[in-house]
Amino acid sequence: MVWIYFLIGFLLGWLVEWVLDIFYWRSACRRKEAELAEGRKRSLDLQAKLDAAERGLLEQKENAKRLAEENEELRRSLTEAKKRAEALQTELDQLREQNARLGAEIQTLSGRLAELEASEEELQETKRRLAAAREEVRQTEAELEAAQKALPPDDLQVIEGIGPKIKEVLSRHGIRTFKQLAETPVERLREILAQAGERFRLADPATWPKQAKLAAERRWEELKKLQARLKGGREPKGDEA
Repeated sequence: MVWIYFLIGFLLGWLVEWVLDIFYWRSACRRKEAELAEGRKRSLDLQAKLDAAERGLLEQKENAKRLAEENEELRRSLTEAKKRAEALQTELDQLREQNARLGAEIQTLSGRLAELEASEEELQETKRRLAAAREEVRQTEAELEAAQKALPPDDLQVIEGIGPKIKEVLSRHGIRTFKQLAETPVERLREILAQAGERFRLADPATWPKQAKLAAERRWEELKKLQARLKGGREPKGDEA
């Protein structure tokens, strides 16, 4: 009988434990499992967030590195740009100085050109005046020559010592008037006579210019007095002394 009570007590204890297990422990386990699952879920979420944060941080680091490289490249570009700007400014200053020098040189050359143009105008005007003067002289000479040709030639035989042949010789050399003969040097007259030939060797033109001057000035009385003391057209030796 005892064993029956023992069996009943055992069964009741097991039943109570089973009931407790069902209603308490299993419920507690389910809660724990739910909490654990929730913790795992949150852990996974946190891990995902952490991974995302790490990826974001890595991306930010890469972006920061890229930005740093870009910033360094920009700094180098800026430095090069500054150097180029300084070089260009230096070149610009040099060009400005050169332009100023060229401007001054152009101004100087313009002044010289104006002076040269004025001188050229003066030169052309002088040339025109000279040409006009030459033309006037040519016309005057032509008129003088025509006038001389129009005048009757002087009779050079009035001069003591000049005969028809010598008169012809002098005429061939352009000596046709008293004035022309008076202005011809004695040495030139001697050359003309020497060129004319041996027959004129004895002719002495020493007094011809003097006689011709008196004849040209129409001082006939003085000419007669002079010729009165001449011998063959020559001054007497006593008079020459």
